[in-house]
Amino acid sequence: GAVTIAYGSDALQVGDLWLPATPARTPVPVVLMVHGGCWQTDIAVRSNMDWIAADLAARGIAVWNIDYRGVDRPGGGYPGTFADVAHNHQSGMNAYAHRETDPLLLLQALL
Repeated sequence: GAVTIAYGSDALQVGDLWLPATPARTPVPVVLMVHGGCWQTDIAVRSNMDWIAADLAARGIAVWNIDYRGVDRPGGGYPGTFADVAHNHQSGMNAYAHRETDPLLLLQALL
């Protein structure tokens, strides 16, 4: 399963962090996953990518699977949609990694 983390105040400014079953404080790579859908939330959402996020986590790779405000939502479009994608790159992972209960050292995002 995944841990859902908000990176902003909008309901769509969230991501799911999928963690591999790895011993505590073990370094693991991280993939930043941005779902497709023509930047429209009516067409696609992050859960469309759960299957591949789960597969990568099973292979020892952490996945930060993000959602964002699409061009069809308030605050989306330019620059909102693009700011969401750029901003959450670090914010979601940092929110998780800086907790005392963090079981992994998240090395870097692979773009």
